[in-house]
Amino acid sequence: MGSNGKGDFTGKVAFVTGAASGIGREAALAFGREGARVVVADVSEQGNQETARMIESQGGRALDVLCDVTRAADVRAVCPGYIETPMMTRFTGGTAEGRAKVVSEEPIGRMGRPEEIANAVLWLCSDASSFIVGHALVVDGGQTIQ
Repeated sequence: MGSNGKGDFTGKVAFVTGAASGIGREAALAFGREGARVVVADVSEQGNQETARMIESQGGRALDVLCDVTRAADVRAVCPGYIETPMMTRFTGGTAEGRAKVVSEEPIGRMGRPEEIANAVLWLCSDASSFIVGHALVVDGGQTIQ
């Protein structure tokens, strides 16, 4: 986001759920790099603390809080496809066969990377998307258009 001048989050606070690992961690780190103060929220206290330390080590400010987001009504901002995260490794059974099956379902021919979702989240929260209200942004490598 910093490359186009639209992603300056200095003086703002980003509240990122699922921030202990994977997509949430990458989004929290991205917000920190863009100047936001970041609240990292997850059920994993250890993962939260690690993410907060990572943000602070890159010069940002972070606060870790325990948060259990298990209700669909409480979770809405981005609809990712298959993303290369520890959760996906568990989903595929950690096998080459399981991974190949998942990749075969992606028209783009690969799983997404957490930073690709983080970039979409940053854009969605930036002034560059100021006219977007109440939209579920699908970032899935073309999976839903098959």
